[in-house]
Amino acid sequence: MSKNGLYLSGGGARAAFQAGVIKAIYQITKTPTVPFELITGVSAGGVNACILTQHADNFEKAVEELENLWTSIRSTNIFNTTHYDITKSVMRSFGLMFLEGRKAGYLLDTTPLRAFLEKNIHFKKIAKNIEKRLIKNLEIICSCYDTQQ
Repeated sequence: MSKNGLYLSGGGARAAFQAGVIKAIYQITKTPTVPFELITGVSAGGVNACILTQHADNFEKAVEELENLWTSIRSTNIFNTTHYDITKSVMRSFGLMFLEGRKAGYLLDTTPLRAFLEKNIHFKKIAKNIEKRLIKNLEIICSCYDTQQ
């Protein structure tokens, strides 16, 4: 028995391009459910992987949600962009590097990302679809710049 898997790399804007490829797969196959048994997503690709899994029973809905998400997202959904926030982050980074002699883990404050993920990723639906075996395996890969883990 063959298995179909999907690997979605990270890299911010690449996730929007991935959504376009996923839409093309839907338009070609017209399959009613997400046609992948195994889905791996790295960083922003992990967002796409989660949306596919939470709508594993309705491929068209997954495609619509991906398209809406990536056409409406703004940088303010991911990190704080006011002059004050950026200046504060730069000063923090320089302070860590020059005063404490250690590498700064991040430059921008990604606090808005948490709200974005909580709004768009529905973990109970993901768990339910995995439990139903609509998707057999979902793997999300990410790391923390601050701790290097």
